[in-house]
Amino acid sequence: MRVDARAELMNWLDCYLDPAISLGELHETSQKWFRAWIDLLGIDERREGGSLSSFQRATRLAHGEAISPLSAARCVWEFQRTAQFLRGMDRALQAAFATFPGETIHVVEAGCGPLAPLALPFAVRYPPERVQFTLIDCHDVSLECARCLANELGVTAAIRDFLQVDAARHRFPEEDRPHIIACEVMQRALVKEPQVAVTLNLAPQLRPGGAFLPEWVEVHACLFDAALHYNASVTPTTGARPGVAELGLVFRLDARELPTVESGDPGAIRARTVSVPRHEAGRSPLRLFTRIGVQGDCQLLDFDSSLNLPERLKYPIALAERGGQLAFRYHLSDRPGWRFEPSVV
Repeated sequence: MRVDARAELMNWLDCYLDPAISLGELHETSQKWFRAWIDLLGIDERREGGSLSSFQRATRLAHGEAISPLSAARCVWEFQRTAQFLRGMDRALQAAFATFPGETIHVVEAGCGPLAPLALPFAVRYPPERVQFTLIDCHDVSLECARCLANELGVTAAIRDFLQVDAARHRFPEEDRPHIIACEVMQRALVKEPQVAVTLNLAPQLRPGGAFLPEWVEVHACLFDAALHYNASVTPTTGARPGVAELGLVFRLDARELPTVESGDPGAIRARTVSVPRHEAGRSPLRLFTRIGVQGDCQLLDFDSSLNLPERLKYPIALAERGGQLAFRYHLSDRPGWRFEPSVV
């Protein structure tokens, strides 16, 4: 056990949980965390091939792509994303302590990657009698790294299990249902990665009164004028984003009110239809924006992280020239994402 590693991690966690911390300090903390743990694991991320290939390789699953262990580790770099999820986990734990007094809280981190950033900090903070963690990942190298870090931090007693499984298919025994499940396996607009399928599978397995992180993910259709947005000198005090014209909510993935998969097409979820006005396709192309409610007021909104950047849609030029409607459907497959039917005026 490295006492200095434990103390260092607790300092980083305190930094993330401090609401008064500056973005610069969060950025610096994220860089330190990634570099220290990659070095501790003895990984040279710049070297390619050989023994490192499994660390750099993504895996295609039945319900989407599991990004490479290296890419998963690098997610810690996104300091606002990391901060909001850690704050959300902290709130979920406090709520669980109050809701389930006297119980050992079972926390699952699905898609933990090699650093298990939502589990290991709290495994250090709380004794194993109070909180136990199950780590899930489809990559054996990620679980090997997480196991090594748990050993270095002296928290192996707090890790209930390391499961190399597909989180979109795994079932927990009834007597072992988790109090908290954290699952952040998404790209912006919910494309490519299996966030929707994993949520549909795991959220119903929570204990009544438990918490799922993120609580909700919304995809909105907007017209986006990049020149207006990036050239704006002052963001309006109303909170509106320059250059972003809201068209409407396309889809909401809510862990408490899960969307229904169509019975006639088990790979599809019907989303909403939005009206699209006439617009200049070159200046204000139609984009999808992703907004994430991690837990309570811990949220990630437009441009807060790579997950919240606009996702471009390919649509008929006639829709821009004449206006009309777009009817959206989300498809669950090994390449999940959006299909839509345009209706031009």
